Amino acid sequence: MFTFYFDETSRINRYVQLTRHIRQLIMGDELKSGMQLPSRRQLAEHLRISVTTVDLAYQQLVAEGFVVSKPRSGFFVRDLIRLTSPNFPDKEINHSTLKEHTSYKHDFKTNLVDPNYFPYMRLAKLEKETILDDIREKINEQDLFGYDPLRNEIASYLRRYRGIQADPAQILIGTGSETMVTLVRGIFGSDAVVALENPGVPRIQKLYEAYGIRTCPISIDSEGIHPDELVKNNCTLCHVTPSHQFPTGIVMPITRRLALLEWVNKSSSRFLIEDDYDSEFRFGGNPIPALSSLDREGRVIYMNSFTKSMAPTLRINFLVLPPILVQRYRQVFLGFSSPVSLIAQVSLARFMKQGWFESHLNRMKHLYRQKRDRLIASLKTGLISDRIRIVGEDAGLHFLMEINADLHEKDVINAAQEAGIRIDGLSETALVPLQEKACTLVLGYSGLTDVEQAADALKQVIDKLIH
Repeated sequence: MFTFYFDETSRINRYVQLTRHIRQLIMGDELKSGMQLPSRRQLAEHLRISVTTVDLAYQQLVAEGFVVSKPRSGFFVRDLIRLTSPNFPDKEINHSTLKEHTSYKHDFKTNLVDPNYFPYMRLAKLEKETILDDIREKINEQDLFGYDPLRNEIASYLRRYRGIQADPAQILIGTGSETMVTLVRGIFGSDAVVALENPGVPRIQKLYEAYGIRTCPISIDSEGIHPDELVKNNCTLCHVTPSHQFPTGIVMPITRRLALLEWVNKSSSRFLIEDDYDSEFRFGGNPIPALSSLDREGRVIYMNSFTKSMAPTLRINFLVLPPILVQRYRQVFLGFSSPVSLIAQVSLARFMKQGWFESHLNRMKHLYRQKRDRLIASLKTGLISDRIRIVGEDAGLHFLMEINADLHEKDVINAAQEAGIRIDGLSETALVPLQEKACTLVLGYSGLTDVEQAADALKQVIDKLIH
């Protein structure tokens, strides 16, 4: 006979509490296989509860398969597989490894936006209106390519700002780089070989390879990736950032763009993937049209997002598929629906239609230009000003700072972290090791709250290492 004390303050029914207790005894092997349970009346009298409570508990255990009822014999513990516990690694979660260090005084990461200027109130108002007014009749809309009005707004924006003449039917709404990689895997399969710029974005390489897609890092020259290297390495796809190469800031000239188009047009199995990330922010000269605007044969897949123009947490990106891939994508992913929240899509469509997106973008361009100018001015005065060279500052929301001193990037990064500064080195963006040995830092400035203080703090760290 086993004893069990009920929690009289709990809202959980007594029979449920009793069921859990007996289940734990069985799982803990205290009630062994084949053992007969006390009769319902005996256990009820022992625990001073009703026979009905015991009966309900026993019937639940029978239903779950822990106990078997034998007519005129009683209830018996079933013969269960006993799970052993080999020496697996520690099952406890190490919470300290789950999150990056977040208490930085100054954050030079490149994937940040200024949180003080995000249009919280307008978007909150639109989301509320969407839920109350619009969503009722759209609640079951689950088109694979996304919400039609949002695709219309994006098509209009691309015509005006990127020179891309795209039918809204070509536009696919997604949740980030994962959408592109899923497309590549689904349409081109494991035979695809994707050329990636080196240096570039290691996360993109890891993402492709996690999906079983082969990648081929190709070193860039002063004009970007070279088509001859694509031929040498038998690449079928080429993922490029022609408007603002990450992290070098190189803007691919028209001659190289045309050479890439010539390469891709020579085979029906080849496609270019134009990653136009942060192209909205160009501060020197006129905006440069997208590579896709030169494509006449439908060989370029265009990719962009609202990560920098709005916020990373919005998690909305979009692709423009060549006409030949639109139907293929629908066939491969038949039965799937858009991974992006309909509420978010409707709200963003309204935000764009009412002109608030372009207004917000213009405001942020002005703000980030000022931040960039102030940061460069601060870095070029005082400590170490004669030791640095700024590269790639005309576009995007980061630039490179080369340090003319016998320093190792890792030493600078570690010393900066100890001083409460988060920063990356150029070598951390290498897909394969770079030949250059110069100490070069990648400085993102969009998330800085006090530009001058951040510059001074970084200069002090470097100055101490030099001297």
